[in-house]
Amino acid sequence: MRPQENLAFLRKHLWIALGLAFVFRALTAYFNYGPQSVDDYDHGLIPAWELLRGIPLNLPEWRSPLLVWTLYPFAKLASLVGLTVSFDIFRVIMLALGVFSLWGIWSFGGYLARNPSFALTTDRLGAPTPLEAERRRLWLVPLYLLSVHFILSFAVTRAFGEVIAATLVLIAVLWMEESLDHMDKGRARLRFFVGASLLGIACLYRYQVGVLGIGMAGYLLATRRFREFGWLAAGGLVALLLEGGKDLLFGRTFLETLLAYLNVNKNGAIEWSNQPWYNTWTTVMLMFFLPFSAPFFIGLKKTIRFERVVWILILLFTAIHSMIPHKEERFLYPILPLTLVLLGRLWARAWGTKFEKFFFRPFIGLIMIAGLAVATISNSQSGEYEPLLRAARLSGAARLPGSVLIWDNESLLEKSFFRERLVVAPVEYQIHPGLPAIEDLERLRQRGQSLLVVTSNEEKLPAFREWRAGIPAGLDCGELDRIQSIGDRMLYRSNPKYNTRRKPTWIYQCFWPSDAADEH
Repeated sequence: MRPQENLAFLRKHLWIALGLAFVFRALTAYFNYGPQSVDDYDHGLIPAWELLRGIPLNLPEWRSPLLVWTLYPFAKLASLVGLTVSFDIFRVIMLALGVFSLWGIWSFGGYLARNPSFALTTDRLGAPTPLEAERRRLWLVPLYLLSVHFILSFAVTRAFGEVIAATLVLIAVLWMEESLDHMDKGRARLRFFVGASLLGIACLYRYQVGVLGIGMAGYLLATRRFREFGWLAAGGLVALLLEGGKDLLFGRTFLETLLAYLNVNKNGAIEWSNQPWYNTWTTVMLMFFLPFSAPFFIGLKKTIRFERVVWILILLFTAIHSMIPHKEERFLYPILPLTLVLLGRLWARAWGTKFEKFFFRPFIGLIMIAGLAVATISNSQSGEYEPLLRAARLSGAARLPGSVLIWDNESLLEKSFFRERLVVAPVEYQIHPGLPAIEDLERLRQRGQSLLVVTSNEEKLPAFREWRAGIPAGLDCGELDRIQSIGDRMLYRSNPKYNTRRKPTWIYQCFWPSDAADEH
């Protein structure tokens, strides 16, 4: 295949990969708007929405405002196009994060086009051996993993600093590595410096990304690339100045946030959690589909420099995080794209072997399809957040304060982390030990209020149905609706005691006739 044909072939698949990535990220942002953990709502989405409503940021001294500042413009954009419901604004922000991640895929495609050596393998003596079929696979398998891998599609739409850092880290490593052989050219030096600066900026979103900078510095020094080390240090200095400038803009002293963060985490944040060291390694192994992909690792004997650099960074990042008591899966998001690139390389080299063809490919294919289905159309903690979305939607055209009442009879909302921040006028929320009596319903009718009666206690369902049978004529409550996404159902059934926030919620959604509301 001639170079022009190679480029056309790659360009076609790059656009396909970008299109697929956009579709799955858009679906995930729309359907899976619930939180992954407390932090993506507490420190990202809700503060950006509150800032839109004129509520100033109230952050501890060790918490950076940078993530909220990054998300706020997209919240503002959502409001400008007429969106008012909090969860709809969250969806726009999540979509924006997903679109941002496409920059990483685009940069990877550009890297492939500019670096033919990425599509070469080596023989036992280390000499490059171009194989046309393998060349295509070495391009396409990593490219499509970045595009459609279900974990990445889910992760890049979450409002974490680690998510933004993940895209920046991928681009930074690509740009720095490809410049190493051309540092005598001004354009290559600029690309390396910009890559180093992007790695530094990634640190601003997740300080622990600095470990990757240390790993890159160690590699450059070990290979006696002192000039490149200087450019890396310059990029780090740019990031340090930006970090300090951000603090000054927020009314803090220069580098106050970073110093406070280091102080509060000096014991590894053990007060938040203390997981065993192997949890981190297990998570990274799952990223590589281990143990199923274990036979592929024989391909490590054919590594090129790019892979060696990335292996160093991944292993160092994993080792350091394994020694920190407080562990969460999202802490490893910054290396997830790099991990998928390496997995794609290993998979491509083993393509067509009996194990790959008859076991790994169909088995992992099924996992990927099922994972995409769950990640894209199955909401997280739906029983806790979908009732709030329904109430907010009902209140969208309301003319009276308190036009929607959530009547909670032992539901997940009672202990929700964010109920008080997400329930805003004209929605009201009340906890009751029983169900609405006739006089309660008459009071609601006089005020023209809609009513959502909710519970997450299955033992309450007979009483709910009995109440429904005795409601006054004219009140339309429809059928009892069960709210629980597929993913929540699977997690809840696997461990009901641990996954209590994945419980189902049952809801009656009640309306008075429009003429009754118009009279008031």
